[in-house]
Amino acid sequence: MYRDGLSTHVAAVDKQQVAHTERWRFVATRAFYVLLAAAGAALLLAFPPTFDTRISTVFAVIIVSAFVVFAERSQTAAGSTVAPLTAIMAASAISLGAWAIVIGAIAVSTIQIRRLRDGEIAPAAAPFALGCQIGAATISSYAMLAIWAVLRDTMARWPIAEPAIFFVGVICVGIAWQTSTNILVAFGSRIMGARFPVLALVRPGIVASLYAYMLVAMYSFGGILATALFYIVVAQINFVQQTLGTSVKLLKLDRAQDQATALVRDLSHLLEAESVEFGREVRNIAQSMARNLAMSRREVAMVGLAAELHEIGKCRIPYRVRMNVGLTEAEIAQYMSYPRIGAVMVRSSDALLPREIADWIEFHREHFDGAGGPRGLRGDAIPLASRIIAIARAYVAMLTGYDGTEMVNKETALARLNAGGGALYDPGLVDLLENLAQTRENSRVERVHEVADAG
Repeated sequence: MYRDGLSTHVAAVDKQQVAHTERWRFVATRAFYVLLAAAGAALLLAFPPTFDTRISTVFAVIIVSAFVVFAERSQTAAGSTVAPLTAIMAASAISLGAWAIVIGAIAVSTIQIRRLRDGEIAPAAAPFALGCQIGAATISSYAMLAIWAVLRDTMARWPIAEPAIFFVGVICVGIAWQTSTNILVAFGSRIMGARFPVLALVRPGIVASLYAYMLVAMYSFGGILATALFYIVVAQINFVQQTLGTSVKLLKLDRAQDQATALVRDLSHLLEAESVEFGREVRNIAQSMARNLAMSRREVAMVGLAAELHEIGKCRIPYRVRMNVGLTEAEIAQYMSYPRIGAVMVRSSDALLPREIADWIEFHREHFDGAGGPRGLRGDAIPLASRIIAIARAYVAMLTGYDGTEMVNKETALARLNAGGGALYDPGLVDLLENLAQTRENSRVERVHEVADAG
């Protein structure tokens, strides 16, 4: 009866939360698009660009714009085009001045038009996406032009250091485009609930800035046609493709890990609804504890992932055994093997899932005094994440009556954890959980209490 009530309550709560979150993300995303478009327009109005209208410059702009549209193949993944586009934009800002704003707008418009053509965005969303991208490109272009203006003045004051300042200046301009664009994209991705690998694109940005230096030098030496020939025949084929190959592969691996993590979470939902919800609540408690231990954001996320998946090994145990009712000694031993099975599953996918969480899952049933299993680890020899999961698991199980555990209130659950401190659990972590449980402001811990009360 409790299990059915908990599952029904949680399903209703999750459905409402998902609907509310999706509405919020839709509105926030549209607002963000409009804000970027407005910011780009405001920059153009506040600081009207001055264009060099000499025939040679206009001809160069036409060549570069056509090159961006037809040669850059902007519909491909960001990891494979970000460096060439960054190099072209940086070189344009330095060699063609304010025309970089126009070239940037053409480049991002090409991307959005092709995304619309390929069905990646809905027609209704296309105007918002286009305005957002043009606004972001305008902001990034102004960032490049502002930095180059400062460096150009510096070169005028220090002519003796002009070669060094010029080199550093080109690098700074390229990084300015890359950084500005990445920050805006990362912020937008965050609103939409996605992750944008900013750090994975740092290396391509640096290489692209060096690449921009060569393009600027070639433009100064032989003009736009010589630069285009250099780009196509020499740099694009040999230098960029070979130098960036490793970075692109790392970017793809980073994305593959994110996708694999999401897939594993989805597959874990094939377990019983009660087990899925139990894993979520253990994750919430474990992440709260990890944050209060001043772990990094990545470490907190990994602890949460291990906590949510700590019972995944049960999917390879027969249904009757994993119900943990009326088992024989042999079946009890089989049931208790689930941490080891889960760890083996993660290790077999170590190219896609963080390898550390395999150990954390395997050792979450070790006892602080060394009397647990599977290896009899003791004290600090047990990974910190495993000790956190052990306490979070026991606490949620006592509050909810999960897995045959006697269902008790918060005070009794904390008292039993304290009684087990030093033997079953890390006493310092027990004290931490007690402090969190007594703090009403901790929403993640309070959610577990609310779900338990609803049951």
